[in-house]
This record gives sequence, C-alpha cells and structure tokens, in this order.
Amino acid sequence: MSRPIMMVQNLSEEIRECLRYAEEHARQAEEASTPNSREDFLEMGRRWLRLAHSYRFAQQRKRFGKPVSDR
Repeated sequence: MSRPIMMVQNLSEEIRECLRYAEEHARQAEEASTPNSREDFLEMGRRWLRLAHSYRFAQQRKRFGKPVSDR
C-alpha cells in the first residue's frame, strides 16, 4: 500500500525532508514484522508529518507579514 505525497511548489528543503522521512516510515511500517514495530513506524511517520506542517505554518506566517509587493 503506497502512500502518495502531494508535492506543492516551493516547499522548503526542511518540509521536503520531513515528507521523505514520513514516507520512509510508512514503507517500514508496511514491512514491519510485528504489530508493535508497525505502530512505532507509523507513529514516527506521523511525527514527521506534524513537523512538516509546523514548518509550513511558520513559512506561511512569515510570508503573511510581508508586504504584497514582496511576495
């Protein structure tokens, strides 16, 4: 079961890296040999996604404060 990552233009390198790690952990969860290890990989993937969302929020907030002519 593959989990597609929607790539949005102009994502920062930090966000792209978080999304790559989240995808990697999702793949590892699919291959896990025990339910506990599967859940651990899934939880790590969720943490990477939360970090990506945090980076994105910070970027949007930073852009929001700029004048329209600078965006």
